[in-house]
Amino acid sequence: MEPVSCAPLGYLEVLDKTGRVSHRTPVRAHPLRIGRAFDNDVIVDDPYVCPHHAQLIVEQGQPQLADLQSVNGITDAAGRPLPGTVSLAGGQVVQLGSTPFRYRALGHPLAPTLVTARHTPLRLLHKPLLTVAVFLLTLGVILLEAYIGSTGEFEPLKQTPILLGFLILLVVWSMLWSFASRLTTHRWNFWSLFSIACLGLLLSSLADIGSEYLCFALDQDRALSGISYVSQFLLIGAVTYLNLRLISAASGTVLARFAGGIALGLVLLTWGVKYSQQEKFNSGPEYQVTLKPPAWKLAGSRTTAEFFRQGEALFRELKQAQKQTGD
Repeated sequence: MEPVSCAPLGYLEVLDKTGRVSHRTPVRAHPLRIGRAFDNDVIVDDPYVCPHHAQLIVEQGQPQLADLQSVNGITDAAGRPLPGTVSLAGGQVVQLGSTPFRYRALGHPLAPTLVTARHTPLRLLHKPLLTVAVFLLTLGVILLEAYIGSTGEFEPLKQTPILLGFLILLVVWSMLWSFASRLTTHRWNFWSLFSIACLGLLLSSLADIGSEYLCFALDQDRALSGISYVSQFLLIGAVTYLNLRLISAASGTVLARFAGGIALGLVLLTWGVKYSQQEKFNSGPEYQVTLKPPAWKLAGSRTTAEFFRQGEALFRELKQAQKQTGD
């Protein structure tokens, strides 16, 4: 056996089923024996591993794993058999039985350090009270948007299915991003991602309401579609960027470009679907009616009171004309 040195030559890592390191053993002397028996240097609790399964040797800085005539031998990560002696240079993953192993040299490059949200403006999203406040405000704005878009008597209780649908959408969206966060940062970050989703939905509803009222007041209905696409691009890009900021250590410039590409693709997809429906599959025009325009006006628009006063005057004139015709 080689003499024991103070500094390790490297580390033998035992991985779990998700690929994370469950145990590290410093390689200070070799050969390093691996197996289920208690006299091994690395003891593996795996029924598919022999009592003395393999040994690790390092020759001229190159780690090699040699089989000790075990029953199941050495396999790769996919379970395919490998030769009796396998090089572990370059971080190759091999399996003994059903347990993955990997060798790491001291100079192995590390992934960039993740930036914790405690040191960024995203730390505000970790506060539960802020999450609850943003969620309740989002529901309120959704109800306001439904009220403005309704043409009849508005009943809040009948909006419950819509609110539940938005809640399910927010939870599913946040869970999908949480799984990605778990894989990259080993944290779920669910509530932070949920807050970002609520904030995005809140700003989207406010942007829709504001743009519709502004276009109505300025008598610029043709600009509404373009403004809607621009606001969608900005909001989708911002939400995607914030989500990526929580789960990635890449630079802000790279994340912004990636988020912008995703937002542009989704907006173009939305535009393509609407265009195909209008030009190919829908032969009739679409109408959207609201009886709740703003009380103020900046162009030649009419308020609700003026509309009904003119309607009543028109009905009176029609009745008088009918009477005169009957006489």
